[in-house]
Formats: sequence, C-alpha cells, structure tokens
Amino acid sequence: MATVVERIGQSFARESRRAGVLSMIAAGFLVSGCTTDTPSRDLGFRMPARYAEAAPQAGTIAPNWWRAYRLPALATLVETALDRNLDIQAAIARIAQAEAQIMTARAPLLPTLNGTASGSRARSSLSGFETSSFSTLLSTSWILDVFGRNRTLLEAAQASAAASLVDKDYVALVTAATVATTYFQLLTLQDRLAIAERNAASAARILGAIKSRATAGTVSDFEISQQEALTANVRAVAPSLRQQITVTRNALAILVGSTPQGFAPRGGSLASLAIPAVRPGVPSDLLQRRPDVKAAEIRLAALDANIRAARLAYFPTISLTGQGGFQSNALRLLLEPQSMIYSVAASATQTIFDTGALRGNLELQRGLQDEALQNYRKVVLTALSDVSNGLSGLKQTAEQVRFQGEAVTAARRAFRITDDRIAAGTIDIVTLLNTQQTLFSSEDALAQARLARAQASVQLFQALGGGWTPETSRSVVVPQADAQWRPTP
Repeated sequence: MATVVERIGQSFARESRRAGVLSMIAAGFLVSGCTTDTPSRDLGFRMPARYAEAAPQAGTIAPNWWRAYRLPALATLVETALDRNLDIQAAIARIAQAEAQIMTARAPLLPTLNGTASGSRARSSLSGFETSSFSTLLSTSWILDVFGRNRTLLEAAQASAAASLVDKDYVALVTAATVATTYFQLLTLQDRLAIAERNAASAARILGAIKSRATAGTVSDFEISQQEALTANVRAVAPSLRQQITVTRNALAILVGSTPQGFAPRGGSLASLAIPAVRPGVPSDLLQRRPDVKAAEIRLAALDANIRAARLAYFPTISLTGQGGFQSNALRLLLEPQSMIYSVAASATQTIFDTGALRGNLELQRGLQDEALQNYRKVVLTALSDVSNGLSGLKQTAEQVRFQGEAVTAARRAFRITDDRIAAGTIDIVTLLNTQQTLFSSEDALAQARLARAQASVQLFQALGGGWTPETSRSVVVPQADAQWRPTP
C-alpha cells in the first residue's frame, strides 16, 4: 500500500501533468549544496530528555498508522481523502507556485537573448530625398554572478519550495487525523442513537407495566405522569442525535472530497475498537518526525539565504552585453557580408548612494529571520505540548472508560433488580425513575468516553508526526542540522 507521501506525490503528478516536478525541486535544493544553516540546536531552551507521561522507548510509527485500528472503512476513508481532499490539492497548487518561483530565480544565472527586425522609410520635406533603413539583430546580455547573489537567491527559492513540499505532508497528516476523529465521532453518534432507542423502548415498556398496575389502584396518576415524562425525554434524544449524525457525515464527505448527497460510509460500533499501542520515543525525535517543525526549520534556511543575498547587493554588478546582425539602406543588400555589424560591451555598476534602500532591505531580512526563529521555537514547543497532551489524554481517557464501564455494569444490575420489583409490584416510583436515569446516562457517558479515548489516540499519532521523517518523504531533501547554528548577523 502506498504511504501518505507516495499517495500525495502521485496525486501531484496527476494534477500538475509535468513529470518530475518534485524531483526537480529536490534536486535543485541538493545542487545548492544544502549549505544554509539550520536552527535545530538554537531553540532558546533545552529539549527535555524524556516525556513526563511515558518512559523513553525507541519506536517508529508506520506512515499508514490509521490501519493499526483494523477498521477497513476507516482505511478506505483516509486513503480516499489523501487522494481527493481539497486542502491537500490546494497545498499541491502551492508547490506548483514554488516551482515557478524557482524558475524565476534561476533565470538571472543565464544570459538573455533577444531578436529584433526593423524597417523604416523617411523623406525630408526640404531636400525631397527619401532614405530607407533595414536591420535584423540578435542581442544578448548577461549579469555575471561574480559574488554569488543570484545563486543565493536561487538557494532561498529552493529552500522555500522544499518547505512547501513539507507543508503538503503536514496538511496530509492533519487531514488523515481529522478523517479518523470525525469517523470515530460518527460511530459514537450511531452508538448513542442505538442506546437512546433501546432506552426509549425500555422506558415505554416500563410505562406500560405501570399503567397496568393503575387498574389495580396501586399506582397514582402522578406516578404515571412521571414515567411518561421520562419516556418522552428519552425519546427526544434521538432526533438530536440523528441531526448530529447528518452533520458529521456531511463533514466527513467534505474531507474526502465528496458531495454529501449519496455519501454513506460504512458504519459500525466504537465499543469493540482496539486502541493501538504507541511508543513516543524521546522529545528530540520531534525535530525530525514532525513535518510542521521541519518546514519551519527549512524556512529559516531560506531566510538565512535572503540575508546573505541582501549583503551581496552591496557589491558591484558586472554586466556583459553584445549585439550582432545586419543593417542596410537597401533591403536587397541586408544579408550581404558588407551589411554585417556587431558590438560588445562590459560594464560595472556600484551603488554609491541610495538613501538607505540596501540597508533597509538587509534589516528587513534580519527582522523576517528573527520572526521565523521565534515561530520555529513556538512550533517546537507546541509539538512538545501536543505529545504531552496526547499521552496524558490517552492515559486519562482509558481510566475514564474503565470507571464508566464499571458504572454501566452496576447500573444494569440495578435495572434488572428494578425489573423484578416492577413485576412484583414492590418498587416505588422515585427509585424506579432514578434507576432508569442512572442506566441511560451511564450508557451514554460510556459511549462518549470511548470516543474521547479514540480521539486521544489519533491526536497522539498526529502529535508524533504520523510516521513522517525526512527520509520517508519522497518529495524533499532537507538540509542537515548544524549544531553551531546562530541567526545571521
């Protein structure tokens, strides 16, 4: 089965209809030498050695992590979304934009060539003479990249394109996680609807039993009204749940790029869902496992290149120009050897005074880099927080499911005793109502606790990067981290 990255790469190839686009961008980034500094060690804080919520255990996550839940319907939905989700398609379109920016940045490294052809005829009103002029010329110009400014700008464009590619991987990760949590929510709503309908039937049955006792004079109208109110309240839950099912199903349809009409994913129950075990590894793994962290790192490399380019703008610009062709006063002689002309020139331009434009651009690039560095640090902190929340959430929701399951078991036992007492006519209405309400609310709470546990599991997969690494990503080659990285002064 194709991995997330392979699927998106295939989708991009279909959409762009230009073979080798991803390879070209990655290769261009390699050609640049990957020499831009990267900030993996300049976080402004020390990475913790372990997560407080889990022991440090080495482990990897499969890129198709959603299959660990062993739900074929979920796998189908996620893999369909990876091919058709509109957010992913928009990210692919941004990759095409980045490709165009690379082409634009590469152009100044090579000469330009232009061709012109002209003809004119003039007559002097004083002398009455008429003159003609015809020419056909090729002209070329080339700004020599002596100091490397244009190569540095190309390097920045390639790094930005690489970041766009990793952004697409992150969008795919978020999409897969959102599909999973939404599908689990749909299953939970179906479970809750089944519980509500079953409880409504039980309440109606008990109401019938109470009414049958009314003929014997052992039940008052007040007690009947109390049970009727409970039965109506339980029945009122179902329409709300059906509406929520429709809304959730439609949201799932949008995620997989489908119209809501006719979209009917296979159902099931969350009660039997097995939560897969996850080994979180150590916090420093996130620097290589999270695509959003890696994208922020690569953008810092791009801004580092922009700063170097802004410095190089202080150096002279050296240009070569040339022109050659034919020029004649007679069209029939235009291509004759004696009509040939050419010129060659070289020039150097040095900015002497620009009212601070170059300095302003350099300071702008430094400010952008500092902003990106703070964003990188925030992304790393957010990643650490996400994993901590996921580990804690998975542990706490597991306990919640266990305790809520015990509550349901006890409530069902009490309800069976209530049934026996109804038949014997030895139960008061208050106890009866409380027993029913306890069972109904406990079963509904258990369904919601199971959802919380399943969603916490998905959130942990997402927080850990969903199996993404720079090595498994087929779309990008990223620069290696430099332990001595510091913001460019």
